[in-house]
Order: sequence, then structure tokens, then C-alpha cells
Amino acid sequence: MLTHRENLEERFQDFFRNFVTERRKHRYMQEMSKLPFSEHASLVIDFSDLQTYDTQLARALAEDPERALQSANQSALDVLRVEYPRLAAKIKKINVRLGGGAGYEIRLREVESDYLHKLVTVNGLLVRVSQVQPLVTQALFECNYCKSRQTVEPRALKMKWPIRCTNPECRTGRKSFTFEPEGSTYEDLQLGRLQENPEELPSGQIPRFMDIWLKGDLVETARPGDPVMVTGILKLNEQQRRKGSSVFDFVTEVNFIESLSKEPSAVTITKEEEEQFKELASQGDAFKTLVDSFAPSIHGMKEIKESLLLSLFGGTPKVLPDGIRVRGDVHILMVGDPGTAKSELLKYVSQTSPKGLYTSGRGTTAAGLTAAVIKDPIGSFALEAGAVVLGDLGVCAIDEIEKMRPEDRVALHEAMEQQTVSIAKGGIVATLNARTTIVSAANPTEGRYNPNRLMKDNINLPVTLLSRFDLIHLIRDEPNRDADTALVDHVLETRTTEDVFKGKLSRDFMKKYVAYAKRIEPSLSEEAKAKVRDFYLKMRERVSPESPISISPRQLDSIMRLSEARARVDLSDMVTMEHVKDATRLLSSFMRQIGADTETGAVDVDIILTGVPQRRRSRPGIIMSTLETLQRELKGPAPLEALVDKVVEQSTLERSDVEEIVENLRREGVIYEPRPGFLAKAS
Repeated sequence: MLTHRENLEERFQDFFRNFVTERRKHRYMQEMSKLPFSEHASLVIDFSDLQTYDTQLARALAEDPERALQSANQSALDVLRVEYPRLAAKIKKINVRLGGGAGYEIRLREVESDYLHKLVTVNGLLVRVSQVQPLVTQALFECNYCKSRQTVEPRALKMKWPIRCTNPECRTGRKSFTFEPEGSTYEDLQLGRLQENPEELPSGQIPRFMDIWLKGDLVETARPGDPVMVTGILKLNEQQRRKGSSVFDFVTEVNFIESLSKEPSAVTITKEEEEQFKELASQGDAFKTLVDSFAPSIHGMKEIKESLLLSLFGGTPKVLPDGIRVRGDVHILMVGDPGTAKSELLKYVSQTSPKGLYTSGRGTTAAGLTAAVIKDPIGSFALEAGAVVLGDLGVCAIDEIEKMRPEDRVALHEAMEQQTVSIAKGGIVATLNARTTIVSAANPTEGRYNPNRLMKDNINLPVTLLSRFDLIHLIRDEPNRDADTALVDHVLETRTTEDVFKGKLSRDFMKKYVAYAKRIEPSLSEEAKAKVRDFYLKMRERVSPESPISISPRQLDSIMRLSEARARVDLSDMVTMEHVKDATRLLSSFMRQIGADTETGAVDVDIILTGVPQRRRSRPGIIMSTLETLQRELKGPAPLEALVDKVVEQSTLERSDVEEIVENLRREGVIYEPRPGFLAKAS
């Protein structure tokens, strides 16, 4: 390995001057000529170029990066001064950055003391980023006795004060210095934290993390929630060591950071796999094949599996000309009795998504779901991303969502509809992307679902949250001889043989198929538009003013998203009438299950949007309106009998219904009885 600094500098200069690409271009000489005109004097080197040109030089960087990088920085500046002397006058220092996976490429879980003070490259999620702060690189001190000055380079993030005065004429034995901020030099500093990627996390293990330091032009190059590749020098974090302790944490002083794509299309897919995907789609039954292969160990639940599968593919997000964003993510909620495999389905979805996270509502806070402002080791505030931010452009599965505290659950409202997370705390006002598909499960409040009660009475969730789900599925555990026989046979078969899994698509195949399909942005055909229009208008028809409304514009958006997701399953760039049929079938089933009035059986969208059927909202309204009219006419309280007669005459309500509603209104304090037999509206 190279040992002398002069030898290192000569080799770096030789590399900068003589390395040529396949097209015979002096790549790095051209890059150097642009440095005086760029905002930051950073020269990014592809580490593979260095390995190809000089293996020993690449080895020196990997084994002794601090010394080698100092030589590289000086060599780049020397070459610039010789080759471009006029341009070099503007630059005092060049930072050489090493891209392309330099040094030892390891996983966060593989970081250990053997790599200390070596160049490492790790991938992970950037979960925390602090504010940008000035870091002293050369501190100027003035002696309080002789007024002479000297500079000191701080160690790590700690200020190092002079031990003695450097002036030989200063004979004081005491050290007394004043820090001079104006004469010191600084560079920007940002502290961050890197966490292990969810897809790399072994089952049942806690994610590993590592702190990182971003300096100079590297600050503000990535945001919380971004997947990044970090190259830097692995060091001991003296800042977080307890006084007197011999145990340290790792920290990486970053040399280069690259934000990796969040898009599912970034998943590597070979030509052979692409041909397999196209072949499956061309057979015409891709949807059925994928549904059959979706969690095959779980018996039945075809409609639920169809919905969950479509949530993986999702619709196409759109930004309209007026700036309004329309989400493409399909949010799903499963409500059901215990032991109906809700949790297993959620885990399967999160593991099949190209980017998926799984969490449980029990113990989950708003900060853990969205984002938090915390204090970093040096006392400033830092922004730390939560689950829905880390799941950006992926899936976040939340089990037992009803067990979250109401004040924490409210944080999901913005993330589900606006696809962002806004935070204002500790002087930090920020908006983070949360383009995340939310798939959740909840248990009924009484343990089992009561079909005689409305959805809002069966589950401890506000209607403001329920209305944001595109589809809600009810899973009930009811005794049925045929269904129970099929279930027990299926369970026995999965435990004794592997016949259930034969001919099914593997989870890895499905994950890559989803990633490939999400590259497609389907548009609606004229037939599909006509089908959507007919379905929506038919559902909006009302027999009378008192009839419930069966669908709202929010469900219209859901149909569009589900139809686009269904087209993606077929790898089709056009949404056909068949795709819309599947979408409307799933939506109609959801509306019949969740939006049906328990008394009349009619589908009422108000049950989903407000939690109260239209009949309950309109009947009191009719009575209150009639009472107000009578009071105006009589200029005082209205007789009870006159009110009942007029309501029966002008509506379809029976006399007994009117009397019952009047009694309820009186009990609730909406109306009162100023004297026996007379009613008035409470002010």
C-alpha cells in the first residue's frame, strides 16, 4: 500500500490528468475546468474509474481515507492551478467526493469495529436531519495577557482550547484565552441518522441505525424519509460517549451522499423477468392468477385479496393545471372479528410491496406515524421522519388502528388525503412528502361485529377517518357448515402438504411485477368513461327528497383509482370497460356492507361520510322546519297536535314516528315545552 504523501499526490495528479473515458475524453480535467463557475468546489470521482486506473490508489483510499483524501484535495487544487491558472485564483480548496460505492460496501447490520477509520459505503433511510449550523474548522484565540493570537483545529465536534501561549515572551504560567469568533473559519454542519432499510430487516429484529455528519456542500442534499447511499469515514462518536465510559457509538463523517430513487420503478428488473411479466399479462387472466397467489395460506377472502392487491398497484397520481393534487393511492380498511387473519394479510401486503412498512396502533404515537422534532446531541432541534413519511411511495400497514389515541390518529388525516405531513414545532416549519398507501385493520368495540348497529357504533374510529378509506371490508366469523369444512380442510392441507402453494407465483415475483406495473400510467378509454358516468349517475338517482344518497364524489375518485390500478394489473396503458366493472363491483360490495341502513337496508353514503343515516338527519329536520313555520305564524309556541298533524300531512312519516322523534328532540333539549301541550324551539 502507498505510504508517502508525496507519492499519493503524484498518483492523484496523474489520474486527474490522464484518465480518459471510452470516447477518449479527459473526464476529470473537463470537470475541473467547470469548478470556478459552480456554486461549490467539489469534484465527484467515480470510484470504479479509480479502481480501473490505479488499484493501489483505490486501496489507499479504502484503508486510510483521511490521509488519502487530503492528498486528493491538494492534488486537484495543484492540477487546477497549473492547467487553468486564471480560473484557479477564485478557488482556495477543492473537495474530492467519491461516488459509485467507494471503499467497503457493507450493510448497516454489518458495521463493526474492523471498519473503523476506513472508507465505507452503506445504504439506508435518512430518518433524522438537524438544522444547518456553523462548525468551527479553525478557532482563533487571543491570550488574555500578551494579546498574541493563535489558531487551533477542533477535534471532532468539540472545541479544543490552547494549552499554552505560543509567544515565547509571554511567561505567564496560567492558560487564559478568549475565543475570537470573527477571526475563526467555519463550514456548514448537519447531523443526521441513517436507519436500516425495511426490506433488509430480518424478521423479529430491531432496525440498526448510525449517526452521520454532513459538512460543507453536503448539507441539505437529502430530506428525512429519503433512501440514500452514504460514503464516508467510519469513526468513533466522542460526542455521545458518557464521561468515563470506554464504550462509543459509530458515526460516519460523510464524503458523498446520494439520494436514491423512491420510485418502485427503481427496482432492478432483468429482461427475462420483463418477458415473464408480459407473458402473464397477455394470457388475459393476470388478475385471477395474482389474486390466487396472494397469501395462498389464507383461505377464501377473494374480494378482500382483490382490494389489497389493487392497493399495491394503485392509481396514477395527478397534479392538475390549477395546482390541485389528486392522489393515486388506494387506502383499505379491514374491520372484523378476532382470528380472521387481518394481521397476516397486513404483513403480507407490506412484504409484497416494493417498499412496505408494518406497524401496530397499540403504542403508536402521532410523532411515530408522521414526523417528530427532537433535540440532537449538540442541543439543536432535528426533524425525524415517522412511518408514513418513511413509507413514501410505498405501503404503510397499520394493525389495530382503533387502539391509537384519538389525538394521535388525527395526524393521519392530512397524510391520507393531501399526501403530506406538516409540522411546526421548535422553530421548525416543514412539509414532508407522505405519498403512502395506508392499509389498516381494526377490531369491533364489543369484540365481535354487531350487524344491528351502524359502522361508527361498531368501531372506535371517527367518520372523518373512515371516509378517507377507498374501500372498507367487513370480515365476520359466522358458523357455516360448508365454509367451516372448507376452512379446516385448507388449514390441514397447508400444515401437512405443500400442494396449496404449487403453481402459485412467488412473493418476489409479485413484488417485481408490482414495481414494473407501477411504471405504467393508464388513461381512460371512451367506453370506460361512459361506464363510470352511467354507474355514478344511476347511484345518485333519488326516488324522493327523503331518499338517501347512495354515492358521493369521494367514491367517484375511488372508482377512478381502482380502475387505473386494475389496468396496471394487466400492464395496460388504457383503462377498459372490464377494468371499470371490477372497480365498481368492489365499490358496490363495500357500500352494501358498510353503507346499508340497518333498518331500511337502503345504501346511504351518509352512514360513511357522517356516521348517521339520512333518514335520521332528515326526519328531525322536517319536524324542526315545520315547528319554526308554526311559531312564526302563531307568533308563539305551537300546539303539539297541530305540529304532528302538519308533519303527517306534508311528509310520508307516520304519526307514531313523528311523536317518537318529537320526544327525542325534547329529551335532547333541542325543543322544550313552555306550557303543557305546546312546543317551542330552544334558543
